[in-house]
Amino acid sequence: GKVQESIPHYQKGIQLSPKVYHIFRNLGKNLHELGRNAEAIPVLQKAVELNPQCDVSWYNLGSALGAEKRVAEGKVALLNSVRIRVKGDPVKMAEFEAMFDGVKE
Repeated sequence: GKVQESIPHYQKGIQLSPKVYHIFRNLGKNLHELGRNAEAIPVLQKAVELNPQCDVSWYNLGSALGAEKRVAEGKVALLNSVRIRVKGDPVKMAEFEAMFDGVKE
């Protein structure tokens, strides 16, 4: 439905504004939602390259990587998302890192 219909609009937006990270973030998220993770990953990588402080872009990248069985890379991206979200709070960060300790790579 709407997610599929949005794809060409975001692609056009990227052509017109190739430095606007949230267009990449939204396109990547929608591709991921459609299960098109192999396409989503480079788009989301560009989003985090353009704005490395966007926790949502890191989260979406980690999720797409995980869906592609790229667990180690996904774990790094998800931890980057958490690090930004908790603003580097060492106690909260340690809690989240402990959650990932049991994840098989």
